[in-house]
Amino acid sequence: MMLWLTTHIYYHEPIHKFSEKLASTLPGDSKAVYLVNSRSEANDLALMMAPLSTGNYEVISLRNSYHGMPPNAIG
Repeated sequence: MMLWLTTHIYYHEPIHKFSEKLASTLPGDSKAVYLVNSRSEANDLALMMAPLSTGNYEVISLRNSYHGMPPNAIG
């Protein structure tokens, strides 16, 4: 069973089918797929979710690369 958190204006059947197929390839009980709008949004989400699953707050970041403008990514 999949839970979709989206409005009807963004519903696009091929994206939902792709997400289900992608989620079915994940190992163990990990069956969540997050579709985001931009790299900045993806980085911000990853920085918020990583400590919840790993317990670590350290981040490895490449110097002189663009990580977006969210406060977590800038820091």
